[in-house]
Amino acid sequence: MWDPQECDGRVVLGMDGSQHALDAVAWAADYAADRHLGLTLLTAEEPMSHSLRELITSHDVDALLRRSAASVLERGAHLAQSQHPGLDVQLATVWDAPAPALIEAVSYTHLTLPTSDLV
Repeated sequence: MWDPQECDGRVVLGMDGSQHALDAVAWAADYAADRHLGLTLLTAEEPMSHSLRELITSHDVDALLRRSAASVLERGAHLAQSQHPGLDVQLATVWDAPAPALIEAVSYTHLTLPTSDLV
């Protein structure tokens, strides 16, 4: 489970898999590296309602969501670390709506950046 206190003093970037998010990763990695800070890439997946979950019976929805979130974060981490080898990059998935997840992280971070499609 994600603990926003783990973001203490770090740059946190909310990612949604868009090109805007990848552009923001490049900027956030530069910012974090220039200031000798860690970078946390955060994605949020809203829990699916029980009624919607019942409609989707042919797939393990939770597994699909976890794989999708991991893919988004791994692309961001690869980009950040290719720009700044040795940069401390942490990955976090929150099972909540994106805006509340970022708001919760704000009180602990050095800088919190949402991407345009995330909030």
